[in-house]
Amino acid sequence: GDSAIGRDRCVLYLNTHLDHSSAAAQEMSARLIVRRLTELEGVGPPRVGCIHVGTVVTGDFNSWQQRADGQCGSAFGVFKEAGFRDACTEGGDPESCPFETFHDWKPEVKRTALTPPTLRRIGIAHGHIDWILWRGTGLKLASFRVVTDIADDE
Repeated sequence: GDSAIGRDRCVLYLNTHLDHSSAAAQEMSARLIVRRLTELEGVGPPRVGCIHVGTVVTGDFNSWQQRADGQCGSAFGVFKEAGFRDACTEGGDPESCPFETFHDWKPEVKRTALTPPTLRRIGIAHGHIDWILWRGTGLKLASFRVVTDIADDE
C-alpha cells in the first residue's frame, strides 16, 4: 500500500546560482548542495504529518551538463551520481529543450552564437546552463518547456 495516502506530501526545493567562471567552484558547490539536501531529506519535513516525496533543484548552474568529449560536466555529474534527473533531457520532446539558455541579456545575438549543428559537431547534446533537476519516487515529470519569447518592451 501507499504509506502517503491520507498524508500531506512535501517537496524539498532549492534554487541556486553557481559561480560563472570556475568549474572547480561549480563542482564544490554541487557537492555542498547534494550533501546538505541529503541531510535535510534524512531529517524529514519540518511539518508533522507531512511525507517527503522528492527534492527539486533549479537554477543557473553556469555550466553545460555534458563536455565536448561526451562525459558529464563536473557539476552535473555530482547531481547525476546523487540520483538527480534532468527535466530537459527527460522531457521527451527535443524541441522543448533548447540548446542554449544563456543569452547575456542580448537574446537576439546569443541565440545564433552557438547553433545546434555547431554544438553537435563538437559533441555537445545541448548547451543549456539553467537546469531543473529532481529526485524522489513521489515526483513524476508531467511536462517540460523553456519559454524563449522575447518581450517587445525592452
